[in-house]
Amino acid sequence: MTIQVHFSLATLPVILFLISLTSSAAERQTFSQETTRSPIIAVENSWPPYADEMGEGLSTSIVKHAFSAVGITPKIQVLPYARVLYGIKSGNVVGGFNVSKQASTEAIYLFGNSALFIAKSSFFFRPEDGDQYANINDLPDDFKVGRIFGYEYGQTFEHEQHRFRELKVSSQTQLINILLAGRVDAVIMYDEVAKYTLNKMKLDSTSLYRGFPNKESRIHLAFSRKHPGSEALAKALDKGIEIIHSNGIYEKIVTGEID
Repeated sequence: MTIQVHFSLATLPVILFLISLTSSAAERQTFSQETTRSPIIAVENSWPPYADEMGEGLSTSIVKHAFSAVGITPKIQVLPYARVLYGIKSGNVVGGFNVSKQASTEAIYLFGNSALFIAKSSFFFRPEDGDQYANINDLPDDFKVGRIFGYEYGQTFEHEQHRFRELKVSSQTQLINILLAGRVDAVIMYDEVAKYTLNKMKLDSTSLYRGFPNKESRIHLAFSRKHPGSEALAKALDKGIEIIHSNGIYEKIVTGEID
């Protein structure tokens, strides 16, 4: 027996609309699966030993191994830090690192629970100047401070920065050079980054005076709120970090046994 189905012109738009919905849902699912399997993740290019000019370093290794532990292979894009943040915020990339998790960044980006690591930053001075300041409140108004474009320096600094004159640069070597040249009175640097950069510049550790601490930062991979896969990826990264801590891979990364 043959069943004949008759469509009127009136029902045709409804049918086309339903087909369109089905097609769009399938495309979104494919996009979401591809984003989750091989997410595009941005890393900054001037924060060694965590991420150098090629994007390689401790934090990149942690991210790659953590994602690998849960079956994800990220596509790494190397950019200046300000462009990393722009890419996350605009949705051009799914996520990016190394972003400090604090109130100002949590309002913009999506974070998982697990930090990649904790990093300490300090105010650095020329050797003859540093010991006269015990904390940020001792710094006079119009004090000239050097910093990196886009970096987060914590709530205490944000509260006080209106008092300072800031010179922003794009690399760690520039920070050290503008301080030694007297263009600023102090710079804010992460302690391990300062040590690494001084060594790379073949400068003695006494070339700078490490003064009072700025803050202890929880450094994360931040995810874009514009990507549907971000929440799932944040949870996957948390799980991956947990795995590499438990199996010893994390410790081997930070001690330099594996890349």
